Amino acid sequence: MNQTEMKIAFLHRANDPYTLERIKYFCEKKYEVYSISFSAFNYQEEIGGVKVIKLKKLIIDKLPFAKRLSHYLELKRILKSI
Repeated sequence: MNQTEMKIAFLHRANDPYTLERIKYFCEKKYEVYSISFSAFNYQEEIGGVKVIKLKKLIIDKLPFAKRLSHYLELKRILKSI
């Protein structure tokens, strides 16, 4: 598989330093990188070449693992389109 054909998606909180370093690494390697973040209203550092997708904020998102379940259909739709 050619490196330009590789697509990588990160599901993370906005401005998570651990994830941002990995995103930068894969961008340098010329992969197609997607950043999917839960914090729809938080500012996220812009990295050139990264497609940023912000999930809608829901009331249930305050529960630790509930946001992953509540956004399941939205994530499924996004990943299919990628």
